[in-house]
Amino acid sequence: MMVMPPVIRRWALGRHPARTVLVDDTGRPALAALLGLPGDAGHRAPETDGLFDLRSTGAPHGHPLVLRQVTPMRDGLRLELATADGALRVRSTWTTHPATGVLSRRDTVTNHSRRRVVLTCARPRFTLARGVYRLYAQASSWGAESQGAWHNLVPGTALAWGSDRGRLCIPASPYAVIVPAAGGSGLAIHVLTGGNWVIRARTTDASFSDGGPHAVLEAGLADAALALPLAPGASHACPELLLQAVPGGDPAAAAPALQRFLLGRDLLAQRRDPPAVYNTWFDRYDDLDPARLVRQARIARDLGCEVFTVDAGWFGHAGVRWDRLVGEWREKPDAAFRGRMRAFADRIRGMGLGFGLWMEPERIARAAPIARAHPDWVIESLPGGEYRLDVEHPRARAWLKEEVARTIRTYQLKWLKVDSNLFLGPDPRGRELSGYFAAWWGLLDGWRRDHPDCFIEGCSSGCLRLDGSALAHHEAHFLSDNVTPADMFRILQGTALRVPPSRLTLWTVLRTTPGRGVVAPHIHNWGTHVPADPDFVAAICLPGILTLSGDPESLPPAARARLRHWVGFWKARRTWLTGSVCRLLTPPRPLADHTGWAALQVEDTAGPRRLLLAYRLDDPATGWRLRAAALEARRRYAVTDAGNG
Repeated sequence: MMVMPPVIRRWALGRHPARTVLVDDTGRPALAALLGLPGDAGHRAPETDGLFDLRSTGAPHGHPLVLRQVTPMRDGLRLELATADGALRVRSTWTTHPATGVLSRRDTVTNHSRRRVVLTCARPRFTLARGVYRLYAQASSWGAESQGAWHNLVPGTALAWGSDRGRLCIPASPYAVIVPAAGGSGLAIHVLTGGNWVIRARTTDASFSDGGPHAVLEAGLADAALALPLAPGASHACPELLLQAVPGGDPAAAAPALQRFLLGRDLLAQRRDPPAVYNTWFDRYDDLDPARLVRQARIARDLGCEVFTVDAGWFGHAGVRWDRLVGEWREKPDAAFRGRMRAFADRIRGMGLGFGLWMEPERIARAAPIARAHPDWVIESLPGGEYRLDVEHPRARAWLKEEVARTIRTYQLKWLKVDSNLFLGPDPRGRELSGYFAAWWGLLDGWRRDHPDCFIEGCSSGCLRLDGSALAHHEAHFLSDNVTPADMFRILQGTALRVPPSRLTLWTVLRTTPGRGVVAPHIHNWGTHVPADPDFVAAICLPGILTLSGDPESLPPAARARLRHWVGFWKARRTWLTGSVCRLLTPPRPLADHTGWAALQVEDTAGPRRLLLAYRLDDPATGWRLRAAALEARRRYAVTDAGNG
């Protein structure tokens, strides 16, 4: 009797060598290659089999999935996976972006049974070839965002990064790079979050006599507390994953392609030229003196600013900290503008400036009237602490939509800084906050759609909730509360690996202190300020949306002249700068490393323009050899000095 070999089916995406190959010889699809990194299609251990880890309360060890159908698409494939009885089905769509090589993977789970199913894990999986690997991942904390480090994935180890309680980028950023320890190209994975997330990397239990263990990479919605109910016919969309080849295993080498992809797909369509903005926060924080603010507004206008934004402190009551009155979005009757902020806004407009405000719509103080009037609209985010508005509650969501819209209309806002300072807490619905973020992103999109003249800036105690998905629902996002110049630059380097700096608001924060001259805060504190050069600080902000704060009234004429120059320089080029990609010409370094020289190259996505930015940190040498990158062949470039031109 002749035994026929199995029929092997193969599907390829992308171009050689960084292509992705899926194979199937048993009805269970597997990876032969993932963006050029070898997979292991023959491995069939239960904990690594297949392309998706699907578990429920009825199958805590997992639902085996078989391949039902593969549909070729332009630049991609759609796979239909199902349990043997067809009760649960997974649609997995893989799409390669030809211009950048970025691979998008979207997975949706649908309940085709006649009974309710509770999912406890729904996460994409990638099994790579046998070997030893290294992983690059980023830790994030307040004032120290996007700080990367390498970790060894040796046999017998498991590594995991993720978020909980809704901060999205605490304690880690939703991003990792895996590289063979022997060297060569690697693979980057980005989770476009929309809820608590996890990235796990581990080795299988295969022995070295079998050729050694495999590496298994899983990413998606967190499952530590997942109990996601699916009614008959209902579906759950997993977070989108973006994957990239990493040339030479260098995370910085992959950043321009990711930025170009995000700009082209999600960000440029919403882009409009942002205004140059002054924000009051780093003057005297929430201590708002209208007479002082009028003086600062006049100077900000003379420096070239076009919008004057009042940060926290305008609402609530005197003598009560602003963060204990969030959710009560009415002017202080007994402090700040004393109920006359509309007149103040008119005065600002009379100077030729637009008016902006700060809000934190999600957070509700226990003393806020809305919490007392509608206790069923709020959820405790910290025991005995604060609440968050339950934006999945239809009436609560409708109230918040109108409350923010009323504020925009009342003060004719040209800028709204939307902050997110709170941990959301556990999800009582068992969805790891995926339902919450779907509703929250919908609110942001609605405000942007209904108020197109109001520029919406995101903030999350800096960028502690900043990934590609969050950025897609704002016009721009604040980088960090740490505005110490050299620290800010290091944070910018790490963040540029995940999002385009051109959509970040980067703040030049300065004041003059007697006996010390021009200074910047140390992290967030004027009490421990550091000496600052206006040219150096402004140049750090050029890759993004240049924003001013601090006390410009105190600055000497020479410092004001330099700020005026840089604001004008940025405004003259903002149309292409705010759609640009940023190439790291020197590698990211730790926050505390203020040594040597560093450089960035900002590149026009629609033309040949390049802005080369070199920064001397502590190096005593006044010169440094710098090689530009990605210049167009046979094109002549005119070189000008940005500091004088």
